[in-house]
Amino acid sequence: MWRASLLMMVGCGRIAFDARDLQDAAGDGSGGTCALDHDEDNDGIDDACDVCPHRPDALQADADGDRVGDACDPRPGLPDRIAFFDPFTQLDPAWRVFGAMTSYNGEQMVVDARLENLYMKHDLVVGSDAVEIAATIDSAVAGVRQITVGVDADPAGTYYCELYDSGATQFQLTASVDDMAYVGLDATTSVPLTAGSFRLGLVTDSVTATCSTTFPAARLEITGMLPAMAPTNGGFNVRGLAVRIDYYVHIRSN
Repeated sequence: MWRASLLMMVGCGRIAFDARDLQDAAGDGSGGTCALDHDEDNDGIDDACDVCPHRPDALQADADGDRVGDACDPRPGLPDRIAFFDPFTQLDPAWRVFGAMTSYNGEQMVVDARLENLYMKHDLVVGSDAVEIAATIDSAVAGVRQITVGVDADPAGTYYCELYDSGATQFQLTASVDDMAYVGLDATTSVPLTAGSFRLGLVTDSVTATCSTTFPAARLEITGMLPAMAPTNGGFNVRGLAVRIDYYVHIRSN
């Protein structure tokens, strides 16, 4: 069975985030606020100022004050930050892109990976990380269909969350220490991977990992123990599908 040896997500397509006061949007101490340039979640707050740019949160609730809002904080009470957010309005230079052609419609990245796989990855510093993509499937080929998000290590090793369909769809956490033998650490059966809009995410502390998805509708979650490795890349993979990618977000613990 073919597996993607490449994964993950931490991308800052257009905007880099840090823990500065969101009221100082320019980051220069001037106290200036953000003009509305791009608002991925349509909550009236520009992505660059939004404590959850991918979750509607007009009130900007942030109980632990770490600038990762309650609506998207993977570790409430711990210091996190949005390290990279890409709304895919254009290709961000942080990405290394392999395989299928991509284009942009102003709000999404359009990918046709029905005949050639797409791999996208960015540099990652090992730590406690959460990565997530949101996508819509427009069409699919017969045979193997797959979408993943995760991390990998150089020269070998990877773990990722995936939706994998080769006749029966599995939502699973998958790992390999050599990029040759792949092990499903936890899995559950889903519906055929042929259509739908969904989120797919990974939260990890490099010891355990939790995968979550909203495919096909209700939220699913699985958890497993990870093999020892030090990831150096984050990103995602698409195979056998034509999709539109809404965003990619990487949240890491300080």
